Amino acid sequence: MITKGTVLPVLSVRVHPWETDSVTPIVQQFDSYSELEKFVRDSADPKVLPGVTLFLHFPWLGNIGHTLFDGLYPAYVALIRFPPRHLQPFRLLASIGECST
Repeated sequence: MITKGTVLPVLSVRVHPWETDSVTPIVQQFDSYSELEKFVRDSADPKVLPGVTLFLHFPWLGNIGHTLFDGLYPAYVALIRFPPRHLQPFRLLASIGECST
């Protein structure tokens, strides 16, 4: 969400280290900051979740080895780079694909 006249670079986030898939957020423009504030307050109904949320991807749910070492382990290693976050409670936000096995 931005106000008109704000220039942003093309935003794209890779969500998996071994694939080229990326997520491009939708940009919504507002005429003024007060309109943006009103939208967030009234329409979006944001919820503040205290603490840290760790996003990870489970591409191989049918294989426990891949799930642990290609999913959970890299996510946790990324988390411990920001001490003391790994010592405090955190929540997982997992991207889970369809499991065919």
